[in-house]
Amino acid sequence: MIIAFPPNRTSKELIKVATSHFYIDGNRLKKCQLPDKIITKRNPLKRPEKWTKKETIGI
Repeated sequence: MIIAFPPNRTSKELIKVATSHFYIDGNRLKKCQLPDKIITKRNPLKRPEKWTKKETIGI
């Protein structure tokens, strides 16, 4: 089992049972965020106002 930890998070217990682990860089998460609004055939999907990209990735 390989564990990917988000920024500022870790678990000694998970590291002990994992085959391997790594840390996801905050900049990489910023690049992977979906846009604030996505247009679909039915209804637009909109990110909640209180979710800023900074808050979403915890950096």
